[in-house]
Amino acid sequence: MWIWRGGLVNKWHAVVITHDSVSGVPYELPLPCDSCRHTLPRSQVDSMDVGYERHKVSNGGRALEYVGVVALAILVEAGVCALIHANNQC
Repeated sequence: MWIWRGGLVNKWHAVVITHDSVSGVPYELPLPCDSCRHTLPRSQVDSMDVGYERHKVSNGGRALEYVGVVALAILVEAGVCALIHANNQC
């Protein structure tokens, strides 16, 4: 999550938002590091954004999706052809 305040941006994970504060672990530090957790009063936060890193997944994920659709279409076509030819006993 990106947290903006006073022209600065912080990237945190393991973010907890309450009615009066926002806390999280800086992104470059490991998740289990609770002693590394930073807390800001919500009154000092200008904005927040949940950032999903879609660009890293989209190219490979999208290609895999296309391969799956094509493979499924080929299987359906093979099944239909098998049913048609099963009834045509020559």
